[in-house]
Amino acid sequence: MKSVEQMYMERVMAMTPDEKLARAGAMLQLARTAIARSIVAEHGEMPEMELKHRVALRLYGSEPVAALIEEEIRSLTRNSPRASDSQPQVFE
Repeated sequence: MKSVEQMYMERVMAMTPDEKLARAGAMLQLARTAIARSIVAEHGEMPEMELKHRVALRLYGSEPVAALIEEEIRSLTRNSPRASDSQPQVFE
């Protein structure tokens, strides 16, 4: 009997490159949405652009570009009021 991992790998290997790319994009989208919800739960509502920057920082915080993202967040939080109680549809 095949393991679940073996069956999964067979299905992945049978996918076309386009299908693999679409699957990876969908997984990244799911991760961004989950991170955005977590940030809003932790820090409250915020303007859409600030939320996008915070998601990017969470995803890429260990990369050299993280300092630029942090500065952009500071700039956004200094210059814009908090959002209303509706959550923006950041990545949809």
